[in-house]
Amino acid sequence: MRRGIAILLAGLVLAVATASCNRSDAAKNEPPVLWLNKDDAAMNAAVAQARSTLPKFRKLFEARPADVQQFLVKVAMPTPQGGREHLWMVLQDWKDGSVSGVLINQPEAVPSLHDGDRITAKLEAISDWSYAKHDKFYGQYTTRVMLSREPAADAAEISSTLWPQPLEPGRP
Repeated sequence: MRRGIAILLAGLVLAVATASCNRSDAAKNEPPVLWLNKDDAAMNAAVAQARSTLPKFRKLFEARPADVQQFLVKVAMPTPQGGREHLWMVLQDWKDGSVSGVLINQPEAVPSLHDGDRITAKLEAISDWSYAKHDKFYGQYTTRVMLSREPAADAAEISSTLWPQPLEPGRP
């Protein structure tokens, strides 16, 4: 299940930093990492929306309903260059003002971290959240912003993995 979620999310990877990407993603046969300006208004609004709904997401995480397949959070990790790379992790623990889990994408700009590493981050580092239900994702606020910036075919493929709205109707 972890591998399936990781593969599905591979197309949804977003990195936010103030530097530009110099690596050839096509040459490495991996989805490109998107590097955005820290002043990106649409992305900052998406992060604000995700953070404003964190209490609902936490309540759901703590209840762990049987119909939810996986809980994920995206956290901003500092880079050696002074930027931040936003990485998805499978959420395992939420306590004492922090979240812990296992990374499900390979960092590009944080050489000390690797796919599969267990990490802990402060709640302030959370930039998005998601959970899977019936093989589609709720949340994914930042991903929804990225759709308009992707080629149409890629956007359609990514959209097919998301529920139409980020919040599940009927959930508290």
